Amino acid sequence: GPPVTPLPTGEPCGEVTGLCSTGKLISYDDCQSFDSTTLRWCTLSGVRLNRLNIHQQPFQEQLFDLLTATGPRVPTTIGFGGAKGGGKSAGARSCALLLAAEIGKKYPGLTVTIVRRVSDDLKKNHIDELFLAYPELRQHYHVADKELIFDGAGRIAFAYAETTDDVKRKFTGGYQSAFIFVDEAQ
Repeated sequence: GPPVTPLPTGEPCGEVTGLCSTGKLISYDDCQSFDSTTLRWCTLSGVRLNRLNIHQQPFQEQLFDLLTATGPRVPTTIGFGGAKGGGKSAGARSCALLLAAEIGKKYPGLTVTIVRRVSDDLKKNHIDELFLAYPELRQHYHVADKELIFDGAGRIAFAYAETTDDVKRKFTGGYQSAFIFVDEAQ
């Protein structure tokens, strides 16, 4: 999982002070996210215990920045590859959490989807790993739907598609997701 970065000390849980994404020094409660080199804070569903330390490698931060960019010349399809164990899956998870938290607060109900080819791989590589890193998220997980649903924010759907027919059946003809991470495109 991601390296554990301790919460700042010497301050009450709800009043962390730091640089907001706007660059101003303010209290945590006044800001949706706290950025510091490779550390992002987010609160999901307004539950203080759900404050997450989301550590991203520099290339994962670049991916998140691409995903949240706006304007007429922004790509709508992004390919991200690399060697086994290079952080692609962890990047998809961290970006999905940040998107569900940050953009989901602006657009409640926003769906972010993570797709793997095999159901068991989806569980082992994404769902289990997510709960190892962030056990407090388990309370938001709906097993039957394979979704993390955050009240007042976005949600993360976990899906698998083993064949071309599965892809057509599941993801064409009206499937709605603002972001889809295909982890393992073969």
